[in-house]
Amino acid sequence: MKITNFCEKLPVDPSPVQNLLTQGVVYELVALAVKEGVFTALTKEKTADVLAAELGWDAMLAELMLKVLVQGGYLTCCQDNYRVIQAVEQFLQPGTPFCLADSLLPEFPAGSFAYRLRQALVNHDSFPGGHVNFANPTKRLSGIGARALTSQFVQTTVQAVSLAQKTKLLDLGGGHGYYSIAFAQKYPQLAVTVFDVPEIAAMASASIQEYGLSSRIRTQPGNFLDEDIGSGYDAVLCSLVLSPPTLGTVLPKVYQALAPQGLLIVRTHISDAPPSLTGSINRLFCALNGHRVMHPISDWQAWLLEYGFQDVQTVSVMETVVVLTAIRK
Repeated sequence: MKITNFCEKLPVDPSPVQNLLTQGVVYELVALAVKEGVFTALTKEKTADVLAAELGWDAMLAELMLKVLVQGGYLTCCQDNYRVIQAVEQFLQPGTPFCLADSLLPEFPAGSFAYRLRQALVNHDSFPGGHVNFANPTKRLSGIGARALTSQFVQTTVQAVSLAQKTKLLDLGGGHGYYSIAFAQKYPQLAVTVFDVPEIAAMASASIQEYGLSSRIRTQPGNFLDEDIGSGYDAVLCSLVLSPPTLGTVLPKVYQALAPQGLLIVRTHISDAPPSLTGSINRLFCALNGHRVMHPISDWQAWLLEYGFQDVQTVSVMETVVVLTAIRK
């Protein structure tokens, strides 16, 4: 069944597959924890820093891994001290009479999540972020778009922000284009520009054409860090494209691109989202792909105010992502 409307609930419930994928990641992390002696080390409570020093691991990635195992129910955490639960101590300790760990993967295929994580833990490194740094950026971005729809990120954003009085939207670094498609489907008066590097813009253009919106959504190839992004927009969407090192370049451009009283919509990762299993996994994925530092909502609110925006509002928080809105004076 083809998904035809990006701004509404999907006609087929993806949760059975999503749950399988989530548990697959947890399975790999449990197998890695057994193989590397994490559970054995945590039969006595200790901090992530102490554990990382004992194993020679990257401390930040180690703690993010432990947080997933806490949310998965395999560890407890009290005042930053981690410890295995009784069932793990009884049944996942190699060498004990009732150990069940022999059914777990002894080795991890190259390219698997556990394989990549172990390499990063040992090498104290992460993989470079950004779609263009991957061997097949369009395939990667297609997967990100699919997750954005099936996890309701697109639908939640569109429902949380009203563009009923807007006519021109700029989707800066719009990637797969699914947010633009959803906004255009919900608001028939809206004309949208998706601005991204040429290879990614071409992918967005194909999706736009497939959904019959070429007359209302155009793509503009370019690098928004170096090039002019235009002007006269009454709304700009910045979805997971802002970072503190580039705010001084991007936000002044966005401010100038907006008409007076124009609306800025920011989606960004945050460090103070409520804890959850999927959120903890997402945070670990981000760090593994180079996005190691996240900031609290209050920092993002302060930065938007610093660059001249007003009426900064938090309109949605899902997993590790917040949606903020702000108005140009």
